Amino acid sequence: MGRVSSAVVVIAVAALAPACVRRAALPRPTIVDVTIVDHTPDGERPASVKLDDVRAEALRLQREAGVFFVEPGRAAAKGDERWRLRVEFGLGEGAREGRGVARAAVALRLEQLDASLAPRLEVHGGGERPYALETPDVDRVYTELVTRVLGDLTKDLLGRARLRRADVPALIAALRSDRAEERLGAIAAAAERRERAVVPTLIERLEDPVESVSDRALGALVEIGDQRAVKALTTATKFHDLGRMHKIIDAIASLGGDEARAYLEFVASGHEDADVREQAKDALDRMRRKEQTAQRR
Repeated sequence: MGRVSSAVVVIAVAALAPACVRRAALPRPTIVDVTIVDHTPDGERPASVKLDDVRAEALRLQREAGVFFVEPGRAAAKGDERWRLRVEFGLGEGAREGRGVARAAVALRLEQLDASLAPRLEVHGGGERPYALETPDVDRVYTELVTRVLGDLTKDLLGRARLRRADVPALIAALRSDRAEERLGAIAAAAERRERAVVPTLIERLEDPVESVSDRALGALVEIGDQRAVKALTTATKFHDLGRMHKIIDAIASLGGDEARAYLEFVASGHEDADVREQAKDALDRMRRKEQTAQRR
């Protein structure tokens, strides 16, 4: 069997629902559109993948998982979430030990329709499969490779899709997972739901050894808007850590509150780095304008 590897990126940006919404009240997620795209450049395509077979496998996997309703080509019921499933791939070829090597890179995306800032779940992966050079049906070799990678990616994608509707204990468990990909998925779900109950766990993730996880946790705290995060950010960040200072200043201003204002005033007047001082001053100005606008409403 060939090797399959995957790197997972999950992005969830949304017009966010209140955290207090019960799971039973969430709209039914329905896949209404399925698109399969071969991005292999003309003249470089080592085989012709059977797109109908890939589409059928993508639909089978979604139906079997039961996370999404699958009704391509049909209008979803009123109030349901409408989603587009998109599979994109590119093919390559090689040789090893007298055999051909089929290679495929696959991207699997689920995009919510009918929203100005729609959530998107996305995974990428690749695989390869050796085959005998005299194989009569190379198209089948590549088609089976693409569908095999698609199956592995679907498991990852749907695991993250489930987090959007998971209860708080499950979300906290995912935030503390040993797998960085799962932590990222849980952070995205927490941000989309504005789940205040997991703020203390998100604060823990600010010290995550994986930088992308800690950065995403910071963004999620801003999305949620819980001012409890301000103290954690200020106490965990050393003044001489310029990279970290640049990251947290705007986040603290977005969170707002008396503690945020006091910290930014201190940085704006007392930090040794001129760029950091200037950023803090700008952040203070934005925070004050935001507060003034809120008072006028």
